[in-house]
Amino acid sequence: MCRNVLECSRVYCVGARGVPSGHLYQINQGVPLGLRCIECSAMQLFLSRCSLLVLGVYRERSLQSATNYFIVSLAIADIMVAILVMPLAVYVEVNLQPALL
Repeated sequence: MCRNVLECSRVYCVGARGVPSGHLYQINQGVPLGLRCIECSAMQLFLSRCSLLVLGVYRERSLQSATNYFIVSLAIADIMVAILVMPLAVYVEVNLQPALL
């Protein structure tokens, strides 16, 4: 087992005594550029389409019904996922790989 993180490019799980208890993740070197582009494009696609849906219901009076408000709430949830969760998922997938794989 390595003595420090820089020896093997791995992130340690630190135990209760402050002693590394094993490897949790290792740096992922092999994520293809195409996969990164697809994930970033999906984020932009979610943001643009959901934003247009919310804007359309907000501006058009005839679209303001209970059913469309439910659809808008789902679109807002998708926007939050695209802003908060997807960038973190891309970062983890690009930079870290579970050591068990």
